[in-house]
Amino acid sequence: MKNHTRRKIAAARRNLNEKSWKERSAAIQERFLATEWYRSAGTLLSYAHCGREVRTDTVMRRALGDGKIVCVPLCDWQRNRISAVRITTIEELECRNGIPEPRTGEPVPTGLLDLVIVPGVAFDETGERTGMGKGFFDRFLVHLRADCEIVALAFDFQVLKKPLPVEPHDVRMHAIVTETRIIE
Repeated sequence: MKNHTRRKIAAARRNLNEKSWKERSAAIQERFLATEWYRSAGTLLSYAHCGREVRTDTVMRRALGDGKIVCVPLCDWQRNRISAVRITTIEELECRNGIPEPRTGEPVPTGLLDLVIVPGVAFDETGERTGMGKGFFDRFLVHLRADCEIVALAFDFQVLKKPLPVEPHDVRMHAIVTETRIIE
């Protein structure tokens, strides 16, 4: 069921035309930037979008301009895990294995993160998430401080009314921001 849902929603996301993708992403990013989670965070980690994921470029540029410490995940493919690496400009990102990552940068301990922006393929209204299937983010999220906010950015069609199947290692989102609503 999880793989079927992943394939179906990923295909719908891939099929977004460029204009719709950009407009919806802009609405989601602006809604997110108006939240208290964003305003109060001093240090945040955000995925760098690839393909037709919700764009994160506006969030990262605004955060850098607001003087926040911005981190982007760096993948360790041997250990199937990510680490938070600080960037000072978006231009420090390069695409490796199809994912934008920092070329270089200073690792930031998870205990210093106030906010983590998580990608995903599908979500349900209780905050459960289906990612790409490798578990990178789930393994990372369990090491965060209890008060670190975990927020997903998603298009409305990625949030399902029907509950997603849950596995013991899955980490629930604290909130999901879409182009029309915030689900807490």
